[in-house]
Amino acid sequence: MMAENNTAGGEGMIRYEDVDSTPVVRARDIGSGAIAAGQEICIERIEDGVAHVELWALIEERLF
Repeated sequence: MMAENNTAGGEGMIRYEDVDSTPVVRARDIGSGAIAAGQEICIERIEDGVAHVELWALIEERLF
């Protein structure tokens, strides 16, 4: 889930659950769009401390 807004082409922050911790890392939308705080996202990868993410709604559209 996005913890802070991600501006178009910029970075925001995400928080995710990992076993016994809840890390917060920088995030960038792989589609170069903006993602509002509170949106459900999918982490594609974490590279150099930056999570590359995509809106879950976009992934759902491709699945169905």
